[in-house]
Amino acid sequence: MTSPEAVPDRPRQVRRYLPGAGLVIGVWAMLPPWVGPKLHGIPVKREVVDHIVPGIVVVAASVLVLVAGRRGRSAETLGLLTGMIVFLAGFWMTATHLPLVGQAQDGSVPVPSVVNHVLPGLTLAALGIVWSASYWRSSTSRPFPRSPRFDRATK
Repeated sequence: MTSPEAVPDRPRQVRRYLPGAGLVIGVWAMLPPWVGPKLHGIPVKREVVDHIVPGIVVVAASVLVLVAGRRGRSAETLGLLTGMIVFLAGFWMTATHLPLVGQAQDGSVPVPSVVNHVLPGLTLAALGIVWSASYWRSSTSRPFPRSPRFDRATK
């Protein structure tokens, strides 16, 4: 049997790539309204809310983690919160595009357009889950500090 020291810490290995993946997928999430098959009749304002805002949030969160890492700060809590923010951005994008899936089943919207608009949101949600899971254990493994008031009450 191998010792715990010999087993690599997989979440720490994955963490190195998460901010870069967030940057790439965040930018990709902003592109569907202007690149690829188009959806006709969708106002630009709605496309901004559905694609641009979540994409900017993910890119900003990724940059924040990169900056914190470059400064050598321990980013356990920041990493967990960032993963949750990335998941929420992906969930938002996916939820706002669910009606398109129904329209594609009816044949009123082309399937390639729907795939082009839904896939970035699903990818962001999956990235957010992986990101959060990689920080979850380390942020919850420390015991909570005891309150001095609690210690006085038990003596």
